[in-house]
Amino acid sequence: MEIVEIKQHMKKYKITYAQLAEETGLNLTTIKRIFSGHIKNPHLETMRAIEQALGFVKQPERPALSLTESERELLETFRTLSPYLQGLAVETVRGFAGNAGSDGLHKKA
Repeated sequence: MEIVEIKQHMKKYKITYAQLAEETGLNLTTIKRIFSGHIKNPHLETMRAIEQALGFVKQPERPALSLTESERELLETFRTLSPYLQGLAVETVRGFAGNAGSDGLHKKA
């Protein structure tokens, strides 16, 4: 979708750049620079986030996961963490996984 069409949609539905920034998680300055033309070729991911926030693109449906009780509890606990702690947890788990042997417990030789 073209920037002009997105601008028209935002005007029609009285959506501000600040609201769009909040909905997409993008920086307000980035949003303003895209719509003012200072950023000529925004990243595809950025434009998808904008289009998705405005309802032009539906989120792809994910198949339902079957979780064990332990996995469900772990996920619920993970979601209570701050983004910073979530990042640390993910890196820690990846570190363990990278050093695990085929049995998942012992270090690789």
